[in-house]
Amino acid sequence: MEDEGNTEFEDNIRKMMLDEISNIRLTHLREYALDNQDTLKTIYGNGILDDANIENALEKPMLIQLWVNYKMLSTGLVPLENLYKPELIAYALENDMFSEEQLTLIPLNHDGDTLLSIIKMYGQKDLFSSLKDELLNPKPNCY
Repeated sequence: MEDEGNTEFEDNIRKMMLDEISNIRLTHLREYALDNQDTLKTIYGNGILDDANIENALEKPMLIQLWVNYKMLSTGLVPLENLYKPELIAYALENDMFSEEQLTLIPLNHDGDTLLSIIKMYGQKDLFSSLKDELLNPKPNCY
């Protein structure tokens, strides 16, 4: 009987943490991770959270930031190299997430830039794994 309680308890903790992670602003990921480092490591270390469900939970904040970045880039507010996580644009390009019209709004600032060169310059092999690592192993602020 006690095992059933643990499973329900673990399920509740997992759901709570994944809901929290899925509602983080990606720009606040490091601060959230630093503030919750012990809890995250304990829950992850005990197998309540695993790589797959953390990466799935990070999809929503990643997509929100991707579209914020696209808007800033396509309207000329911020050049690609100054965006928070320009690799999100590379990810979207690589995964055909932009329409043809949206692609035409991506400025190619440097002579010889192409959409393919953006992918080569900023692309990351496993973006979700990288974000998960940022969450579980945050780097402290350097002043």
